Amino acid sequence: MRALPNVLSSLRIVLSFLLLAISSPEAFSVLYVLCGISDIADGYIARKFEIETNLGAKLDSLGDFVFWAVVLVIFFFLSDIYVSNTVIFFVAVVALVRLFNFIITKAKFRQWGMLHTLGNKAAGFALYVAILLSIAFAHIPSPLVVGVFSVALASAAEETGILLTSSVYKVNQKSIFLP
Repeated sequence: MRALPNVLSSLRIVLSFLLLAISSPEAFSVLYVLCGISDIADGYIARKFEIETNLGAKLDSLGDFVFWAVVLVIFFFLSDIYVSNTVIFFVAVVALVRLFNFIITKAKFRQWGMLHTLGNKAAGFALYVAILLSIAFAHIPSPLVVGVFSVALASAAEETGILLTSSVYKVNQKSIFLP
């Protein structure tokens, strides 16, 4: 039981790369949902059974990074879904802030990682649902783009604020307003 969260995070990494080999929207959706379930389950199980570890937090962050990197590559370069220049701009802005956060984390705390803030979880969930809706409808509705971008940029900016003002790296910090 102690290794289960790490197994789930590792499984998400493997399933993420398998997404690259899938051509059927149905099969992609199934693997995509399994990746989402593994993301929710790894942290829930670790917290519920008090088996959180530094390795687990790093595997979870790596799993998140690999999953979203693969999904964005597929979405932008390998799918038939039309992606406007506005969407590309929004994704680039958020990606640059996230990259800045990685650099801060490495420079200031001597490690790689992403904080597990409530905002980052909300942004991940919003993007996760937006991708599913885009697959289902074969396009990206503009209000959805604006909503997801707003949540993602706010959470990335909050993470920047936390990283710049913290003296200790706390991967599970809930918010800049909460410890």
